[in-house]
Amino acid sequence: MRAPKLTQIVSMGGRSRFRVMEAGTFAGRSFRAGDVVECRRHVSVGETIVLVAKGAGRPRFGKVTLDGLLGDGGEPCSSGRWQAIGAVVRVIPNCGDSSRHLRQAPPFRVMRRARRRASADTPGDTPQLRLFAA
Repeated sequence: MRAPKLTQIVSMGGRSRFRVMEAGTFAGRSFRAGDVVECRRHVSVGETIVLVAKGAGRPRFGKVTLDGLLGDGGEPCSSGRWQAIGAVVRVIPNCGDSSRHLRQAPPFRVMRRARRRASADTPGDTPQLRLFAA
């Protein structure tokens, strides 16, 4: 069986996630369409990684060796053309409904600034101003 095809779905907080578009095997593991692969930024020799093309090209699995990067077919990959985006830390299996299995995974924390709502008795920043009024 050939290597799975990947597409990037999110990159945030030092982690990246990729969805498996076509089933395949790599490094002795089978991947199904819809599985989600999570990577951390740091890579070490011997680890399974995801390579991203500098320019046109799809993400793919690879390995880090002492001699450089190897692609999913075991071929050498030029660091001028490919970048190791991160080491695979886990695979979230496809559970049928793609949105359901993503919700079950620990979410990336996105900090959103809460909007302050002015009420009739505390317009605008009045509570903050009262702190310094004494």
